[in-house]
Amino acid sequence: RPHLHSLAPDPGTSPPQPSSQSDPAEPPHNTSLDHALIARHDSMLNALVDQQRSTNQRLEQLSDILTALHQRIVPADLPPVAAPPASFQTGVSAAPERAPPASARLREVSPPMPEPYTGEIDRCRGFLLQCSLVFSSSPQSFQTDGAKISFVVGNLRGRALKWAEARSAQHNLFHRTYDSFVLEFTQTFGYSESPADISRSLLSLKQGNQSVADFAIDFRTLAAASTWNAGALTGAFLQALNEDLKDELALRDEPGSLEELVALAIRIDNRIRDRARAKKEPSFAPRRTDFNPIPANQTGEEPMQIGRTRLPPEERQRRLRSGACLYCGQVGHYVANCPSLLKARARH
Repeated sequence: RPHLHSLAPDPGTSPPQPSSQSDPAEPPHNTSLDHALIARHDSMLNALVDQQRSTNQRLEQLSDILTALHQRIVPADLPPVAAPPASFQTGVSAAPERAPPASARLREVSPPMPEPYTGEIDRCRGFLLQCSLVFSSSPQSFQTDGAKISFVVGNLRGRALKWAEARSAQHNLFHRTYDSFVLEFTQTFGYSESPADISRSLLSLKQGNQSVADFAIDFRTLAAASTWNAGALTGAFLQALNEDLKDELALRDEPGSLEELVALAIRIDNRIRDRARAKKEPSFAPRRTDFNPIPANQTGEEPMQIGRTRLPPEERQRRLRSGACLYCGQVGHYVANCPSLLKARARH
């Protein structure tokens, strides 16, 4: 068996005693302070991330604006840049062409920038529609409502810009939802007609001096905003046409829809207008010329000869057939320039 004294501790050393208190040189550990410091760092990191995201969005907006300006300034039909001569490429391995990124391909087909809006009532909704097309084509550039509002305000001019200036001075114009901004914008500049107003406009609409093709555009614009059914719109369109066109349509079968009526009316109106223009054009008939015209003073009876009686009918016919002068009977001239007649008139 092993000796028990071999397992006993060395009498010269004392066994380690557990410490009942911490080392006075080590500072006390504060857990709540660490949590507060971590929370502060986390908040700072989140703020930096938000700033970086906002900076990226602004850079995207500037890139889109520069691309649009470049497309306006540089003509689209410029000849492509010629490749360098082959002598310069000797011994140099050509790098493979890289396909343009998807964002560049999207910018090539992006809609044009909307025309600046100056506060016209009839252009309000069209201007907002063009802005929405830009937002849809570049969603990465307009991820926030503030970016959309900034784009709209950047395209305002005149009294519309004055409204935005006054509105931003009263309240923060850019820290709100885009829908609320559009609502206030349309309430200010976009007057919307009521259904009763549109109905009165449809009933009072007349073709007048317009062609049916031009008149149909005005009619369809009002019809799209109305609540009328297809039958009522067909009757209103027919009633608004000119009387001569109604007469022509009365001789034909009734069209089955509004679109068929519009197409038929346009064809008839174009033919009527072409016919009216043809009637106004002058017609040049060829003038008839005789090979041997007879002077007017020799086609009827011969003039009264001074100091002479009239020629007998037989003599007159003979001189006409021979081309002789009806006054003196000589060949080579007519009565108008007969020397004998001129002398006789001079004597009298």
